[in-house]
Amino acid sequence: MVPQKITLDQAESIAFRQAPVLGRASFDTQAAQQVILEARSGLFPQVVGDVSAVGTSEKNIRIGASGGLNNPTILDRQSNGFNISQLIFDFGRTLNLTAAAKFQALSEAQREELVKAQLLLQVDRSYFDVLKAQALLRVANETVSSRQIVYDEIAALAQNKLKSDLDRTYAQANLEQANQLVLQAKNAVEVAYAKLSEAMGFHTVQKFH
Repeated sequence: MVPQKITLDQAESIAFRQAPVLGRASFDTQAAQQVILEARSGLFPQVVGDVSAVGTSEKNIRIGASGGLNNPTILDRQSNGFNISQLIFDFGRTLNLTAAAKFQALSEAQREELVKAQLLLQVDRSYFDVLKAQALLRVANETVSSRQIVYDEIAALAQNKLKSDLDRTYAQANLEQANQLVLQAKNAVEVAYAKLSEAMGFHTVQKFH
């Protein structure tokens, strides 16, 4: 599968759209804004309604009662009404709660900006880690190619008794070391892909070019 080609700007844009940590910070900010409205609601008129009813069955057994309908007489009845109240003075409690909610909302908004900055840093760092890992893998592959040529040459000379077996063993050790570096570089690339995918908000590892 050919890796998906992606630029740094595209990686940052995708992270801002789908990273869970940024979505959580955004929702926290919105929730804090709603707390301001909740705190300010105490300054406005409060309307409360109430409906109570009592019913009886055919055998004159009362089957329900609520509110102020506590007369034991077995009769069907109903009452309803509403109440309106307005806060006049509460020693500044509501205003102080509103001010505190505003400061909390401001704090959440600033925390969201901090999360954005941290996410941007994480994406950029992971993106350049991928570039570094890919570059190291290319160098490792080139090292294997060059040492393979050297080994083949020395092995041919050793077969014709123009080089010693020790020279061939030394060249073979260098080649195996280069192959090991390739495996390490491949593992580093996979780790870098995983970190970048996580920073961008993907649930599975994505391979990018």
